[in-house]
Amino acid sequence: MFRVGWEEGPISGIPGTPAEPAESKPSIAVLPFTNMSSDPEQQYFGDGLTEDIITALSRVSGLWVIARASTFTYKGQPTDLKRIAAELGVRYVMEGSVRRAGARLRVTAQLIDVATGHHVWAERYDRPLADLFEIQDEITRSVAALTQTQVQFAEAEAAGSRPATDLEARDLAARAFARVYDQTPEALTDASNLVEAALRIDPLNPLAHRVRGLVFFNRLWWGETAHDPASVARAMELARTAVRLAPRDEYAHYLMALAHAEAGQLEDAIAECERGLDINPNCSLILGELANYFALLGCSRDAIEMALLTLRLNPRDPSSFWHHFTIATAHFAAADYEAAMRESRKIARARPHLQSAVMWAAAAAALGRAEEAETAVAHCLAQRPELCIGKVVPDVLPRFARDEDHRQLLALLRQAGLPG
Repeated sequence: MFRVGWEEGPISGIPGTPAEPAESKPSIAVLPFTNMSSDPEQQYFGDGLTEDIITALSRVSGLWVIARASTFTYKGQPTDLKRIAAELGVRYVMEGSVRRAGARLRVTAQLIDVATGHHVWAERYDRPLADLFEIQDEITRSVAALTQTQVQFAEAEAAGSRPATDLEARDLAARAFARVYDQTPEALTDASNLVEAALRIDPLNPLAHRVRGLVFFNRLWWGETAHDPASVARAMELARTAVRLAPRDEYAHYLMALAHAEAGQLEDAIAECERGLDINPNCSLILGELANYFALLGCSRDAIEMALLTLRLNPRDPSSFWHHFTIATAHFAAADYEAAMRESRKIARARPHLQSAVMWAAAAAALGRAEEAETAVAHCLAQRPELCIGKVVPDVLPRFARDEDHRQLLALLRQAGLPG
């Protein structure tokens, strides 16, 4: 297992909070959704949905979104995406349609990288015709969450296709962000190298500092860096730098939430999540983290509902397995060990995820399934042979807020056969 020091480098003094220029952000135009019938109510819904999506995307701090007044001038015109993109000065164009069939409504939406002609994503939403405003809100939130994640991957792919000599700090940081999502030691090393190269070009680049923080926290979660007072101090330093550089960026507040959680300050972590959601209510990463904190506090119903909402909003997120783990944790805190075992076992069998294997072992022991608990422990030790009960918290799992949940977890892991 890797043991990483502070190779991310020192943080120099930052004399202010420079705004990230709009031209450095991915640019998007949302065209009016096409009405596939002459129904005026359907047309009203399509226009309202388009306006809501523009508003939701404009709250994503990492995007530059063309205003409604500009995009609605193309309503009813033949769609020539390259011409529209050139006239509006954008790289990405979203278009969609609304169709009613009996008692159901179908909405299709797609985001296109006009420079390459490739689809960044495409989705179809089939919903029963009930409350149109509720449907409009649900689809808007999903489109915003999908776009925020998938555009970042598209930006990383675009940067990867350019010669290394042409790469700027933002290109390198975008590639680093995408590598973090691969969540392997090798990927984190690549991400760290890319982000440090970005900071050598532009020491105050906000995106690079945010990604530097993500690299650090992933190394904590994957056991490459120890959970100790030095880690807490470094976590706070990285998060404060990110917030100082970009106080209106939801990801900066996400990093601050992670830092508070690392320090065992769950209430402060929740407050930072709420600050991030004030900026962008549809940030699935923050919603998922907030669900995790609720699970640790024993607020199981709220945790499960929020984790499920996160999965519905952004089903294509490569890190969605963490939300399933949150659901397992919430079930464990509610003493629903059958559900906790089902969720954690599914993740642990699908990928190397030590946290899920530990939860699987504890839940199986609670159910008296000795053979299954033994299998789960074997999964744990295959990933970290030196793992013992004394190192589970906080090296693998954060501590439950309630003492009884914490004691129950350790007792069940002992019963499962994890070494003491």
